[in-house]
Amino acid sequence: MLATHGVPAPAAEHLASTWLTQGDFLSAEIEGAFDAGVGNLPYLRLERVPEALMAAYRARYRTLAGRADLYVPFYERTLRLLGDGGRLAFICADRWTKNSYGGPLRRLVAEGGFRLRATVRWRGLGVVNPHADEPGLVRLADYPRLRRYLEPHRERLAGRHCARKTPSNWYRTIDRIHPELARTPKLLIPDIKGKAHIVYEDGRLYPHHNLYFITSSTWDLHALQAVLLSGIAGLFVAAYSTRMRGDYLRFQAQHLRRIRLPRWEAVPDRIRDALRHTGGAADTASRDAAVAELYGLSPAEQAAVFGGRNAA
Repeated sequence: MLATHGVPAPAAEHLASTWLTQGDFLSAEIEGAFDAGVGNLPYLRLERVPEALMAAYRARYRTLAGRADLYVPFYERTLRLLGDGGRLAFICADRWTKNSYGGPLRRLVAEGGFRLRATVRWRGLGVVNPHADEPGLVRLADYPRLRRYLEPHRERLAGRHCARKTPSNWYRTIDRIHPELARTPKLLIPDIKGKAHIVYEDGRLYPHHNLYFITSSTWDLHALQAVLLSGIAGLFVAAYSTRMRGDYLRFQAQHLRRIRLPRWEAVPDRIRDALRHTGGAADTASRDAAVAELYGLSPAEQAAVFGGRNAA
């Protein structure tokens, strides 16, 4: 590349051998102050690093605390190699900004004179939807660009179980895609959890792959979130779900459909308001009290549903 830009061959070889090195970034000797650090960091749990090498890393990098991922010391090393005005840009998970093992790295950034200028969160919004508005798939002959995109992958796509049943539908997705769902407010529920984990989503995401959802044209979703978080969802699901290792439950659609709710129009306004205000809040006592009144739960029943939090 240097030669194509007019750099003489001897100079190009010298520069390439100086600029490009291969080795363990965390233990290699690197001199100088750099204007920029750019990288796509490794995602590796510490358990997979040999013990002797891990001990050397821990002795060298104070940000490598607890069960931190290996990407954390890459931040520390690169920040310390930057010169005045230097900048760092990494493709990396942002867990270090929130969880406990990221504490030492956050302190390094805050106390070392560094400043976080921007974060860019990538979301995969591109979905190829081969389904027509009416039942069936679109005709690829009517969409030549889609056909050119899919044809190179035909053999692999046709080998899937869902495609082998009807070979002419070799390009179908496992589940039918409903684009309007992305714009619909909903409650999101991950499949496997120890207890119900119910998140309100205001209509920007498309749930898929073991992430179940609830929409409603009658119940207020924040009020419904409060009911499900109270322990009602776990009570119903536990009655039907097979327990997984670690005592986890499967919050699958067939189990969620068995949850029984009063009709929204039959819920008194006072209880409606209480449920709405506690759906996403941390006030479990108020939420449990509203749910107990909604279902007319006795103290013993409250103990069963709420785990003794609000039995009276």
